[in-house]
Amino acid sequence: MALALSVSGCGMLPKKETPEQTAAASRFYPGKSIDQVRAASTEVLNLLAPGKMKYDAGAAGIAAKREYGYVERRMGYQGSMTTFYNVSMTAVSWYTVVFSEEAGGTRARFAVQTRADDQGSYWANPAIPEIHRSFRQNLPLDGRYGVADLKLFHDRVEYLLGLRPQWTSCSDVKEPGMPLEFCDRAGANDVGPAQP
Repeated sequence: MALALSVSGCGMLPKKETPEQTAAASRFYPGKSIDQVRAASTEVLNLLAPGKMKYDAGAAGIAAKREYGYVERRMGYQGSMTTFYNVSMTAVSWYTVVFSEEAGGTRARFAVQTRADDQGSYWANPAIPEIHRSFRQNLPLDGRYGVADLKLFHDRVEYLLGLRPQWTSCSDVKEPGMPLEFCDRAGANDVGPAQP
C-alpha cells in the first residue's frame, strides 16, 4: 500500500517553494501606502469570486478562503472493461497577502494553496496540508505550481492602483498544460472591475 501511494504521488509531501515563485510572489508598489495596496488586493480577490470570499478579520495582512464544489470525471477498470464515472468534489483555496512598508512604497507578498477531496471519502489528499480555518500566517508556496497566478494577482493589483494601463486577463498569462487558480478553478471569474 505504501509503495502504491508513493508511486502515485499521493504520499509525497509538497515540494519546497522555488526561487522563481519567491521572486514572483512579492512585488513592490512605488508611491502606494499599505492601505491602498490592501484595498486593491482585497478587490482583486473579491473580483475572483464575487460574494464567495471569506476573510479572517484577525489577520495582520489579508487571509481569505473560498470553498467550492465541482464534478471530476474519472476512469476505472472492472476486469477488462474501462469505466468512466463522476465524483463530486469539494475544494477550498486559501489566499494570503502580507504587506511591508519600504522606502517609497509598499511591498506585498501573495500566496495561494488549494486542497480538494472526494465528498464521500474519508481519505484526504496528503499532498496539500490542511490549514486551520482561522489561519493567520503567511502561506508557504507549493513548488509544484508555476508562477502565472502570482504574476496575475500582482498585475491586477497594479491595474487597480493605476500603475498598469489595462486589466490582465487569463488569456494574457495562460501557459499550456498549467492549471491556474485564478482561471481554471470552478467559479473563478476573469472579469475586471466595472468601468465608470
